Amino acid sequence: GGRHQSNAASAAPTAQPDPMVQQLEQLEQWQQQQIQQQQMQQQQMEQQHQMAATQAAAQPQPQTVQATTMSEFAMALNLDPGNTLFLQSLPEELQTTVISTFDPSGTKDGNIWGRLFAFVRRMCVKYASIDKASFEQMKTMQEEDQKRLLIEWTATKAAGATAPQLHSVAQAAAAAAAAAAAAMTQWDIGPDAGAAAAAGPAIERFAQLWGLDARA
Repeated sequence: GGRHQSNAASAAPTAQPDPMVQQLEQLEQWQQQQIQQQQMQQQQMEQQHQMAATQAAAQPQPQTVQATTMSEFAMALNLDPGNTLFLQSLPEELQTTVISTFDPSGTKDGNIWGRLFAFVRRMCVKYASIDKASFEQMKTMQEEDQKRLLIEWTATKAAGATAPQLHSVAQAAAAAAAAAAAAMTQWDIGPDAGAAAAAGPAIERFAQLWGLDARA
């Protein structure tokens, strides 16, 4: 029995693998695992790209109105005469841009004119190189006033002149708005009646400024 044990003991060192070889094997296994992980990640990324491409293809493309004139465009969208006239008053190149690029299919609440007017307003402001402050000031006005201003701005630009920014009339517009608000509340608060009367000249000045702009 002792001889058998000594034989086993003497055979043991040769049976154990070299630690360096073990480390190399582990390193190779780890590298293979890393390569497999990278390949899997690459496959997943390719699948994601394919899915994204498929989804993009499935999404509806912009659907512009098939029209060549603003009259046809307005009829196709069932616009009222006043809004149609406003659009026809814009420079030809702007009309063409609106007809060829506006996509009514994204309108969820059915208010096509609201979406179209916002679109046209952005186009006009960009066309006439109007600054942000003037644009923000204009958006506080009634829609009809905005339309008139957009026509003036774009017509001025189309004529080769620089469209006037709103800074010159911003204070008058604010005074007019304040006067209108005061007039609405004067029945509830007595002192505001005087404020409304005092702001009267501001309204006249506001009108004169617009009159001058229109003549220019």
